[in-house]
Amino acid sequence: MILFYGMLIYSALREMPRYIKRKDWRGGGIFAFFWLTALAISIYMSLGFKRPLLNRIIYNFIKEMFPFITKLS
Repeated sequence: MILFYGMLIYSALREMPRYIKRKDWRGGGIFAFFWLTALAISIYMSLGFKRPLLNRIIYNFIKEMFPFITKLS
């Protein structure tokens, strides 16, 4: 598990300077953003905190950004 998170962080941080320098989402910058977002959400879920407010914020964010996901469920 630690190795998996290490690989995620490494692959995200390796791509971030390209985005910061060029503001280029076509390269790995968008993937770095999604890797870091997925990493933060997965760490939060794995810690198992019972925080309904944060869960509602995450759910509303997903519902606003990706409405087709909530329509499927």
